[in-house]
Amino acid sequence: MQTNELVVRAVEFVCKQLYILHRKPFLLQMFGSIAPILDRDGGGGFYGYSGGGPDGADAFKVQPKNFYRLLSSLGRTGPDLLHVMELVKLKKPIQALDFCYQGDPENISVLECISLCVLVVAYDSGTRRAREMLAVLKAIFPYFLRDMLRDKKADAKTVRETIHQLTLTMRALLSNCDELTK
Repeated sequence: MQTNELVVRAVEFVCKQLYILHRKPFLLQMFGSIAPILDRDGGGGFYGYSGGGPDGADAFKVQPKNFYRLLSSLGRTGPDLLHVMELVKLKKPIQALDFCYQGDPENISVLECISLCVLVVAYDSGTRRAREMLAVLKAIFPYFLRDMLRDKKADAKTVRETIHQLTLTMRALLSNCDELTK
């Protein structure tokens, strides 16, 4: 776990800028890259203790709670604390490279990330990429549910709509995953 908040915020900012540039292809590539190095059984929290660092985390693995925090940061705009954008030679503020994403919002919610993972799994559940998306879902889903239940500021209608969307997403996952039941 990174304890330097400045480094954490800088990584969140850079990932947000990469998302703005490339949108969903960036997310899919990031999910596929992170899935093999997700710490599925260590680091405390939802997955128990496995040894390694002072908090039980393996320093060579990505902790699910930190990955969830990174995905959550894509839903908000943060400051450029290290002035990273001064190194970028593009017109600022940066915009999506593909014209099909012009006009789309620059923020994405964790629920949309979950839906994106389910979309990949539902398309062809027998592939390596589908297994990677399932690993990402397994890592972020408990934290998403926890935060949804802890959010006391959310009104009942918003929570009900979120649960409904999550229900539809999980139904799509279960309906289209014949390969996983074999």
